[in-house]
Amino acid sequence: KSSQRSHGTSSSSSRESRLHCKNCFRKFISLLCTQVGVGGLLVAYAIIGAFAFIAVEGEMGIGTANITVEIHNKTVVNLWSHTKRHNVLNKTLWRNDVDKTLLIFQNRVVTAIIKESYDDLSPLEIWTFPAALMYCLSVFTMIGYGHMTPKT
Repeated sequence: KSSQRSHGTSSSSSRESRLHCKNCFRKFISLLCTQVGVGGLLVAYAIIGAFAFIAVEGEMGIGTANITVEIHNKTVVNLWSHTKRHNVLNKTLWRNDVDKTLLIFQNRVVTAIIKESYDDLSPLEIWTFPAALMYCLSVFTMIGYGHMTPKT
């Protein structure tokens, strides 16, 4: 008999817990249907979106070296070879070679910056949480009534 009583009590407590869960779920769903709930969902969606942008876009630059590092390294090697070759005994030749090397360096850096859209920051530095959150919020503002935009 005692086993039947304990079985009956556990069944009623599990039934009560199910009813409690159902009530909590109904209250949660009714909260989501209010302005506060929709606002909370939007904030949560924006935060999740920001972390998603960081995860996706932040990884894009890993493994790609900074393009100006190679230009700097080649220039340093060339300057050192000019110094070893002339040993500063022939100051005019050394200056001419160094001037040519620095002019080539300058042209390569300018080309890298202008033509290859060089950015000194890595994608991990660009996609900080505030930047990703702002991007996510700007995407929200672009979503909407496309049929209401001007046709001009």
